[in-house]
Parts: sequence; C-alpha cells; structure tokens
Amino acid sequence: MNDRLDHVGKLRAQFASIATEPVTAPLTLQTFTDHTFSMACTAMLAKCIEYNVAANHEGALPISHAILSAGLRGICEDLIALKYLKRFDPTVANEIVLSASMVEVHTGVERQRDFIYRNSPTQLFVGANRSGTTVLANVKSAKARLKAAWHKAGLKDRPTIKAMAEATSLERLYSFLYFATSNHVHHNIRTLFITAWSPEEGPVGFSSTNLADYYNAFNSFYGALLYCGIVWSGLPIHTMPAHQERAAEIEVILQDVKWWPETVTRDEMNMGKISAIDVLNNLVMREMEPATGLSIFEELKIAI
Repeated sequence: MNDRLDHVGKLRAQFASIATEPVTAPLTLQTFTDHTFSMACTAMLAKCIEYNVAANHEGALPISHAILSAGLRGICEDLIALKYLKRFDPTVANEIVLSASMVEVHTGVERQRDFIYRNSPTQLFVGANRSGTTVLANVKSAKARLKAAWHKAGLKDRPTIKAMAEATSLERLYSFLYFATSNHVHHNIRTLFITAWSPEEGPVGFSSTNLADYYNAFNSFYGALLYCGIVWSGLPIHTMPAHQERAAEIEVILQDVKWWPETVTRDEMNMGKISAIDVLNNLVMREMEPATGLSIFEELKIAI
C-alpha cells in the first residue's frame, strides 16, 4: 500500500501552500443576502481546501483517516448542487440558496427543541422560548418559501442530488463517492467487517487503523479531484483566478497516479499479489468491453 501513497506527499505540499491564502469575499453582512449564491460557492471552496489540508496532514492520527472519508460526500454534493443552480438567473439562485438555508435553520431548531428541551431543561438554546406550535409553523413557512423559489426556477420542487448529478454530467462521480462514503455515514455491515485483520493463527483484531493507509490514499486523491472540479466549475467564487494554476498542477499529480483508490480492495478480499494471469485477464476484458465516454477530468471541465 505504501507505494500507493506517493501522491499524498505531493498533494500535502500543494494544499499547505494553497491554504496560506485566505478565501475571502468583498462583501459585508448588509450585502450578504444579495449574494448568497456566490457566498455559498466561495464557502464550498474554503471547505474543500481545509478538507484537503486535513486529509493530507502528515501528523494525522491513523483513526482520523476513516472518519474523514465521510466528508467527501458533502463536498461532492455541494459541487453538484451549486453547479446545477448556476443555470438559473442569479436572483433565483440567491433565493433558492437563502431559502434552503432557512429551512435548515428552522428544522434544526425544531429537532433540538424536541431533544435538548427534554434532556437539558435549564439550557437556553435557540428555540427554547418558543412553543412547539410556533417552531413547527416556522419550519412549514420556510419550506413553502423554498418551494416557491424552485417554482421561480420553473420546477415543481427541489430535484434530488442524483438528478442534479445527471444534469451536470457528474452522475458517475456521484455514484462512486456516494457508495464509498455512505459506508461511513450509514449502518453498513461490510464496513464493520473490514476492520477485522489477523494472522492465520489469530487472534482477530478490530480497528479502522488497520486501513489507515487505504483511507489516507482515498481521501487525498478524491479530495484533490473535487478541488479541481470546484475550480473548473465556472461558479462565481471570489479569488478563483489564483486557483486555476494550482488545479492544473494538481491534475498532473492525479493523472500520474497509476492505481486509483478503490471501494473494494484486493487486500480486503485476501486476493494476494497480482499475477501474470490477472494482468492477461484484465487486458482481455478491456478488449472485450472497452471503457467509453469522457474521463472524469473531462466531465468536471464541462461548462453548465
């Protein structure tokens, strides 16, 4: 596995340098509501950069690599959703983003009122002084506003992320990362089983640190790929010009990786070293069923 970590050191240097330049926007709180879409896009870039700094951090605890994998899904969905919104008039996109944010705020208040209100009776959390009826009414009102915003975009309601991925030519990336990261977000028996490693004579040891190098390679590679996708997206992100050259350099690093991190590995399946027969079978399969369509780099560069 160690030879499959070569890209991590190269990407560590890239993102350590990128992170020295703060991601900012020339806006104030007073003008925020008129630029919510561009603010969301800029925040996505900052989030992705910080993820990559953490994913490639040399001193990271081995356990942290498995935990970080789940974060890739959020960044991927941010890119898909915001790239999808780019097709609409800026005022409509602003309204959708702002309304969606308010749905999350009011839903969060409703959920914490149900939980914290019961379990920490003296805590003055947001929503503690509102009746349950008022809190639920606020949620309903926020959802109605969001639905009205989608109507302005010519749609009945918010499309699923999967539908947005198809519309932005990112369905293969989404399908791959959705599967890989959902293993950590949801209950998954296989994810529990692959923490078990042992010599033939036993005993079996259970720890996600057994897979630390695998998760490190996976997070580093696909985190960097998403960074390139954000830079190439054409979204209204402040300070974007400075990142174009960086994305080009990172693409070279990724294109040079000969073994892309998988969702199911040979180590997990106890398949041992690759044999000459494995290589031959792979060549025959690729001759019989050649890969078609655009590469992920080409798909990420498609203008919407």
